[in-house]
Amino acid sequence: MLVMATASAAQRPYDARETRIISGTIDGPTALSRVADLTIAPNGDLYVVQPMTRSISVFDSRGAFLRTIGRRGRGPGEFMSPGVIGWHADTLWVDDPALGRISLLSTSGTSRRTIPLPLPGDARLLADGSVLLWDRITLESRGGPS
Repeated sequence: MLVMATASAAQRPYDARETRIISGTIDGPTALSRVADLTIAPNGDLYVVQPMTRSISVFDSRGAFLRTIGRRGRGPGEFMSPGVIGWHADTLWVDDPALGRISLLSTSGTSRRTIPLPLPGDARLLADGSVLLWDRITLESRGGPS
């Protein structure tokens, strides 16, 4: 189940509402483990990062399982520690700090390109195509976001 919560400065507590129910099983390709991140594709499909299986589970807008993208490995379309994901136009980007790269994938999971990162850390691909890279340990030691 995906729950979205929103609140304005004057509105507390948060207003949580069910937006989507994801169907699945206790094990197998439709099972969800720990969720590292998720994003909604331009067509409404939900992409969920599964770091324990080193893959991304894809569900349609009704919550039905469609496919799995990626697996453990170091090759194109493979992950060691998939983390933050998002969209750049019609391309899914996946940050993999363990591999020091951002993978650019089609909606079906086909590797389009890999962007090597110059330093270890978490990264995001910005709308203009540039990469924002930060070191989580440094931010935490300075009292910044974790």
